[in-house]
Amino acid sequence: MGRILIIDDEPILRHSTRLLLEPFGHEVLEGKDGRSGLRLAHDERPDAIVLDLMMPMMNGHEVLQILADDPDTAEIPVVILTAVTSPEVHRACLDEGAVKVVTKPYDPEEFAADLDGVIAARATA
Repeated sequence: MGRILIIDDEPILRHSTRLLLEPFGHEVLEGKDGRSGLRLAHDERPDAIVLDLMMPMMNGHEVLQILADDPDTAEIPVVILTAVTSPEVHRACLDEGAVKVVTKPYDPEEFAADLDGVIAARATA
């Protein structure tokens, strides 16, 4: 399948997302905050990134902007996984370069299928 980088400051959310994705054949990398996630994205070049919006020091919007501005990471598809339900925030994320916004709680099988689709689309682009 693919290599997926999870960037989230909550260890339990990173762990639960890992447990969800690994049985579907994905290799999962974990960034515990925006800075470590950006470093991993640059060094490891994952097939997709799952990014939380609400993080301290550097929020998901800032991470998304840095990823989009860096030629080495600009083509990595980013899926926002957030508890924020505001349509305006979702639209802003898409305008900033995210390919999809998923609201927590989410259907695990549907989320895994969405990521498979994101990775497949990137492979054929």
